[in-house]
Amino acid sequence: MKRLLTLAAPQRAALVQRYKAEKNVRLRDRLHCVLLKADGRTNREVASLLLTSQQTVNDWLNRYDAGGLDALCAWEVGGSDPHLTQEQAERLQAELDTHGFQSARRNWTRTASRAPGRSAPLLRHSGASLTPNAACALC
Repeated sequence: MKRLLTLAAPQRAALVQRYKAEKNVRLRDRLHCVLLKADGRTNREVASLLLTSQQTVNDWLNRYDAGGLDALCAWEVGGSDPHLTQEQAERLQAELDTHGFQSARRNWTRTASRAPGRSAPLLRHSGASLTPNAACALC
């Protein structure tokens, strides 16, 4: 059975506006998917044009059907649990706020680059380890 999608003029205008403004390519693909589907394309055609699978197209359409534009563009981030205790995270944040961090390659500061600050001495003392990506999540 062919899945049909009809957009009212205001819905289409909102999708087009968001599509043109969106910087994240993955979210643009989701928006483009709904627009192509509203133009009468099949899931197979949409998948081919967006270089993705029909299942992904179906997932995006289900998201849009369930919650509209907000649900379609919700960005779910996965990953492992934090490696720092709450106390270690608070100490690191305080250190970033106070001193920032300078290395041979970059001048890391919380406000300028949202990158880790003086994490090595702080975390070596506490017995934990922290990657730059993990430290960025604290900023």
